[in-house]
Amino acid sequence: MTEYDLSFGISGVVIPEYEDGIQGTEVTIEGRGFQSGDRLHLRPLLKPLDNSFDIDVEIKEVTSSHLKFLFPLNAQESGYSLVLIRGDKEISLGSMQQWLPKGWVADVNLRNSLKVIGPQLFDAQDSLKLSVAAAFEFEGGTLNVSGKGIASLSGLENFPKLKTLWATDNNLGNIELTGMDGIVSIFAWSSNITSMNIQSKTLQTLYMGSNPLTELDLSKCPALLSIVLDNIKFRKLDISNCMCFGSFDNFKFDFDTSQECQLLVSNIWFWHMDMFNRSTAVRTAGLSGVKVTTIGLDREVVFDKINWGNTGTAAMPDASLRIIMKGYCPQAFSGNDIIISEARNAKLPTNLANKLDISNKNITSLDGLKYFDDIWHLVCDNNNISEIDMAGWFNLTTISAKNAGLTSFVTKDQPWLRDIDLSNNTALTYIDMRGISLLSNYDIRFIATGCPIEYLDIRNGYAWSTWGQSGDKLAFDFTANTSKSRILKVETAENGGWSSTWNSGVNPVQKAIEAGVRVEYYNWTNAATGNYGELLKTVN
Repeated sequence: MTEYDLSFGISGVVIPEYEDGIQGTEVTIEGRGFQSGDRLHLRPLLKPLDNSFDIDVEIKEVTSSHLKFLFPLNAQESGYSLVLIRGDKEISLGSMQQWLPKGWVADVNLRNSLKVIGPQLFDAQDSLKLSVAAAFEFEGGTLNVSGKGIASLSGLENFPKLKTLWATDNNLGNIELTGMDGIVSIFAWSSNITSMNIQSKTLQTLYMGSNPLTELDLSKCPALLSIVLDNIKFRKLDISNCMCFGSFDNFKFDFDTSQECQLLVSNIWFWHMDMFNRSTAVRTAGLSGVKVTTIGLDREVVFDKINWGNTGTAAMPDASLRIIMKGYCPQAFSGNDIIISEARNAKLPTNLANKLDISNKNITSLDGLKYFDDIWHLVCDNNNISEIDMAGWFNLTTISAKNAGLTSFVTKDQPWLRDIDLSNNTALTYIDMRGISLLSNYDIRFIATGCPIEYLDIRNGYAWSTWGQSGDKLAFDFTANTSKSRILKVETAENGGWSSTWNSGVNPVQKAIEAGVRVEYYNWTNAATGNYGELLKTVN
């Protein structure tokens, strides 16, 4: 409370808060010494201090202890002095100032367009009222500012309820579209866009053709389903975080093939949408000389350059495995070398139903087998394989490698792999399961019992903790040798995961904790981003 000792005999004045939306409401000034006949003016603080901009307010009630007035609808300034008038004298009772967070829409044409549909969005100084913008509902979620001569879209990030933006036929130049996590569709063709920094977790549609861009990074827009970027002479385009399975015909883009160009795409998306063979914008780019590079979930390069020349070969060093595969797919070999393009298209005998069983064949290496895309189910029990690195195995759905002589097992970019049995590998110490992308809520199963595990990473295994909470779906054993550094990495989430409640059987995480294994809990994140989250806590 601010005390005033005024010649009018008014004291104990309490100035009300200047709240957003106060216009048109009754406001009460408390104090002592008010008289019937007192009048009140609102005098803008940011205007000349004479009375030329005063607003004479409607008095609703006056008692000795308060003065009630109607706050005018046209009082839109950010602050006012409250001027009490008694007869021919006046004195200030204090001031009301609005301390709402403000933003700024830099482009006057964009600002004027927003004023037309939402005049309440701005104060008298044209500052954007952030709280109003945050709650503002666009009709149909759409803002259409096409052909308005707009040179900047800055400020639109303050409208989280904006779903669709039409901004075609403008003069945008270098634009920033970050923090727009509510946006779903952007249409901005023929807008003289020379560069763009865009980040959005929700953007699904981007039509932005006929702009003088040469580079565009869309890797921070993982939800994209439709991209039309035609009539643009790209030198570099990055769509490597897009894994829109079920859609590839909606991607259109052009390159300046008179110069060195590069297209970066998701490794999983490339192979499982069969972009090597199917007529898509990606294949068209590659055949026209664009360097197509595939990127894995860990954001590392998998294939630096896809070779559409169909001349690549690879080795299959294990003689026993080579004899088996030559018997099934002889056209995929030239001598002892695999013809990669032929292997990709080779079919197993139909009676095998995409299943290859090579158990008990004394096989020591699976190298080269990853090129045979028709293998969906692999059984390689009772061999002496030592190491399995799943990099490049894109179609595999199940693998059984029981008692296979394994010492390590590493996954990488397996979108369909959902059943893994590595039990009874008595030298298996290292397992990394992060590469399973879990694109659908499959019935996940992972068994590694009877193994002396020292390191197990099942981050990106949140599916197991929520859908497969039973001992027959998830089970593993760590080495009992406590002199070894034993580490288990898992994910958790605010809504659950790895709780002590288990549908049936033993909770393997709890079992590891009781055995003294160091368990690291990481924040659960979308594995498609390649980010496995921050370390939240450790046990042991």
